[in-house]
Amino acid sequence: PDGRQTWKNLVWRWNRVQLRHLIYGAISPSPELLAQFDVTHRLLLRGILGDDLRAALKEQGLRAPAPKRFLFAGSIGFSKGVDLICEAWHLAKLDGAVLDIVGEGSMRSRLQSQYEGKGIRFHGLLSRAGLVEKLASANICVNAQRAGQVKPGNVSPFKMIEYLGAGCPVISTRMGHIESDLEIGVCYASSESPVDLAASFIDVFNHYDEWSRRSQLAQNAAWASYGSEVVKYRLNELLQAVLQR
Repeated sequence: PDGRQTWKNLVWRWNRVQLRHLIYGAISPSPELLAQFDVTHRLLLRGILGDDLRAALKEQGLRAPAPKRFLFAGSIGFSKGVDLICEAWHLAKLDGAVLDIVGEGSMRSRLQSQYEGKGIRFHGLLSRAGLVEKLASANICVNAQRAGQVKPGNVSPFKMIEYLGAGCPVISTRMGHIESDLEIGVCYASSESPVDLAASFIDVFNHYDEWSRRSQLAQNAAWASYGSEVVKYRLNELLQAVLQR
């Protein structure tokens, strides 16, 4: 890093050491970050599942019984591995299936010109209501974060929590660890290569009934930990504990 960045890091580290003596509670989406604070009251908060998603999931007929709709939602940039997803999709050749890509980013134009009409649909940015509809109607969700681009603890699986909360099996690279009762709904690719991602696409597509069963277990666990009412209760509990210290 350049000199300015080095000084910024030093200042941040010094401030962090000083702040630790004043902190009585900590909230973080990452166990690695939480471990940096020696406090009694901690809360691991990886995300919040909205009531709008719960309402959409109750609607009948949005989700087909067969695995016809795959979904990626997020920034279309290099670190998110959307190019790997598109290439893997081309290799997998899943009969009758469609991949919906929601989001914007530096790679969208190139990928759209290369793959649009080949079983992949690019939707750009959607409203919250539009995204919730996509989540509620998807069968399988995909995450291909390039793990080598980040250090452990610096990437939080907010989107994976929402995918699992929607009741979808998730195909993912090893971007980090989530709770074991959530991971039961995740099919991890052997590597970030499009060939290995394609193999995971085919596995989940061909064994969708089993992966759907696993994803239902993960969905229950996700709502039990990250539903809005649960999170509200846990935040209030943490706040009260810190105030009474």
